[in-house]
Amino acid sequence: MKRFKILCTLLLVSFLIAVFQNTIMSFVEGFHLGYGIASFEIDNGLNSESFTYLDLTPKTDDIALNADNVKNGAPLSLVPSKASVVAFYPEGTHEKTTAELIISIINGLLNFGIVICYFYVLVVFIKIILSFRRSEVFEEINIKRINIIGIGFLVLGAMSTIWQGLSVFMARQAIELADYTISYSNIIDWDDIVMGLVILLMNEILRLATGYKKEQDLTI
Repeated sequence: MKRFKILCTLLLVSFLIAVFQNTIMSFVEGFHLGYGIASFEIDNGLNSESFTYLDLTPKTDDIALNADNVKNGAPLSLVPSKASVVAFYPEGTHEKTTAELIISIINGLLNFGIVICYFYVLVVFIKIILSFRRSEVFEEINIKRINIIGIGFLVLGAMSTIWQGLSVFMARQAIELADYTISYSNIIDWDDIVMGLVILLMNEILRLATGYKKEQDLTI
């Protein structure tokens, strides 16, 4: 049981570090990017529209030397696969259509929903680990909590997929790159979907084990 508690503690610490890396650091990076964009807009009298984490596919297989290695001055070929694009427009020259405004609102709501769902899953996960550390493994409440987490990851995967798909759609409507195509190839959030299915599968195993334990206790 001591080994089990140690593993639970390591899992909790690892999960909290992952949350910090994926949410807090992303928020800080996004804040710095937004601040820089806002400052540039004010200084130059421009408006902007941002499209983040877009998958790019080269339109040609030709290699172009478009960067420099500052360590030795040698030319490099830089081929981006994912990028954030900020499109700038003179003030008053770019008005969004009603459809674009609706899609932007839906995207914002999805983004908010993803954050809320993510932190809810985090809270439930912490409750489970703390319960495990108290040796409360085969408890009905933990089975329900794990089920909530599995469903939560599936919901996160679905919302992230829709959010990314709408983001790519809006980007393709607003901009066109000379050398790259904005791709739909990786919009499905398989990581969260697979994680949700694995958690639900493990939860079903735990539910069966809990049932067997109850039957054994009654027999004894």
